Amino acid sequence: DSMVDTYAAIRQHVSSDADRALLDNLKATTTELARAALSRNDLESGDRGVAVRRLEDEGERLEALLSERSAEFRARLHPASLRRVQAAIPADSALLEFAIFRPFDPKAERSGDAYAAAHYAAYVIRRRAAPYGVDLGPAATIDRLIDAFRQALRDPARADVDVQARALAEHVFLPLEGSIGRVSRLLVSPDGALNLVPFEALIDQGG
Repeated sequence: DSMVDTYAAIRQHVSSDADRALLDNLKATTTELARAALSRNDLESGDRGVAVRRLEDEGERLEALLSERSAEFRARLHPASLRRVQAAIPADSALLEFAIFRPFDPKAERSGDAYAAAHYAAYVIRRRAAPYGVDLGPAATIDRLIDAFRQALRDPARADVDVQARALAEHVFLPLEGSIGRVSRLLVSPDGALNLVPFEALIDQGG
């Protein structure tokens, strides 16, 4: 039932008639598979086993075909997970995942007082290492540093670009540097105003 509901939800977002037909076939195959697997009366045990294997093979064939053709189907059927993300990261790389969040105080008496001002968080994810996360501090502070850095980059007459690049790196990169390890490539997934930052222009402690 859960899979049939998933296919129905995906069908609403699929524009191709051919893909809709494949989804309908997959839905029918899944329904028939459930019936064959659970039924105790319609088939002898040996016949039931053959039918189940045939339907499983057909379902896998349709899923593979739909995954190739439809990004919507692929995203819904195979949602992102830490294991999938780690498997996709090259061995010589690290993923820096930034996110904006509002710290929550569970002891606050009123819901309006429970959430503090927005902060930036960052996570370092590598293929064969435990993820590392850190609160980078108030978003307002970091956003001001981002704006100062971008203003300096825009003006060829400014002589403080390196200073601004180091100041921003101290807030968004330095707290992560120890957990990144020896990698040759960083995969950066920014959030908020960090989307506007050319990370390759930041300057770390090594210059």
